Amino acid sequence: MTTKHIIIVLGHANDEEGNLSEVAKERLDKAFEVYEKMKGSKFILTGGFGERFNMTDAAHAHYARDYLVEKGVDDADILEYAESYHTIEDAKLSRPIVEKEGAKMVTVVTSDFHIKRTKAIFEYYFSGFTLAYAQAKRNVPPEKLEQMIRREDEKLLQLMEHGIIPYKRQRKEYVGEEE
Repeated sequence: MTTKHIIIVLGHANDEEGNLSEVAKERLDKAFEVYEKMKGSKFILTGGFGERFNMTDAAHAHYARDYLVEKGVDDADILEYAESYHTIEDAKLSRPIVEKEGAKMVTVVTSDFHIKRTKAIFEYYFSGFTLAYAQAKRNVPPEKLEQMIRREDEKLLQLMEHGIIPYKRQRKEYVGEEE
């Protein structure tokens, strides 16, 4: 059976006890909103292990799974994990799972400050797929949000300057956002 729609949730961090960061919870909450609107969707949860974001014995995606199941997601609607270390790996490791499921429609969920870099990476690695984006809002002062966005823009520019992803105009397509 083919999965029509897959929601890829980009991971963030958890502490040494597996407690998810606020950013991770915001992304998962946004993903849950998309799931409730688009019945029949399945999830790919990203995030493995790393010094800066998960030093436990379980993948970050495992804690994300627990969070979503507790919210009411059917465990069967969560596909295999993409045990990634960063956003490029999120895309690279998720694509084979999406292909195996036969899905053509994918919604990528991340944070508002991270959306521009995410779009550039996923547009490159998911050529041929219909992509949509849902962004979780960070509840921080505007100046802090602007600082986070500038940092992400710098990272995106570095990826393009090093030829890791090509420069191209990004789509302005979001799921679950107010017009």
